[in-house]
Amino acid sequence: MDEGVTCNGYTFSIFYTAENALILPLIMKESPKINHSGVVPNPQTETEFIANGHQACEDGDYDQAVQLFTRAVEINPESEEGWFWRAYARSITEDYEGVITDIDHVLEINPDNADAYFYRAMAHYHFDEYEATIEWCDKIIGIAPDDPDAYYYRGLAKFELEDYLGALEEFDQVLRLDPEYVDAFLHRGFAYQELGDYDSAMQDFEACIKANDADSEAYFARAELLHELEDFDRALADYNTALELDPNNALGYLNRANVLYNTDQQEQACADWKKSYELGEPEAEEMLKLYCGKV
Repeated sequence: MDEGVTCNGYTFSIFYTAENALILPLIMKESPKINHSGVVPNPQTETEFIANGHQACEDGDYDQAVQLFTRAVEINPESEEGWFWRAYARSITEDYEGVITDIDHVLEINPDNADAYFYRAMAHYHFDEYEATIEWCDKIIGIAPDDPDAYYYRGLAKFELEDYLGALEEFDQVLRLDPEYVDAFLHRGFAYQELGDYDSAMQDFEACIKANDADSEAYFARAELLHELEDFDRALADYNTALELDPNNALGYLNRANVLYNTDQQEQACADWKKSYELGEPEAEEMLKLYCGKV
């Protein structure tokens, strides 16, 4: 296995080929880490700028990382590593147009870079271009058929296209390849819920909570399912836990308010709608006017 570099708590491969086709920001289990000696003072070479870019990633300074990887590709426009890492740093700052530009350079240099295909898929997903997401995931699977993340993103795209059975098949494949892929349980649960299979959805949400009892999203998911099933007491308990874990979730306050209102707790419901409105949820304003007589 090639050497790895630690960035934002993960270890990534330096060289990107079909043989070691991981996908950032995925954890490379059992991968060795590079021992950094610190920032290279007065960097002059492509390698030195890339090393400093890695260090900037570790420090969480992704804007600085983008600048350092930019210097690397200015020195060597054929630097696959420089373009790739700049795409990674840009993805963290949500500059997805920049990601696509950089990944196109990577693919000009190495058309077999499965990781680059993933970044194109991810960028298209964030632009709500779900058919394109699926096309790029298909290319990843053609190069790296055992990559669970390609099936995961293809499942997300199919879900957004309301192909819930197709999404379910993708998440099933993710879990066949990696039974500990917790996000696949979560989104498979959403697919089951859309298909009306509430028992299976509940099992998947509970699997998420069992795997990580500090995962607010899993509690929100189970709360919404319980709310839909009109199990208001258990839904309220899950919303309480979720909001303790994620106290700035505007939609969470909105939904908890709806449960409170349905259980004749109007004063508490109005307080939650107000909090949701203050956090930027537009629907909360309508609820405040309709049920609380104020904003």
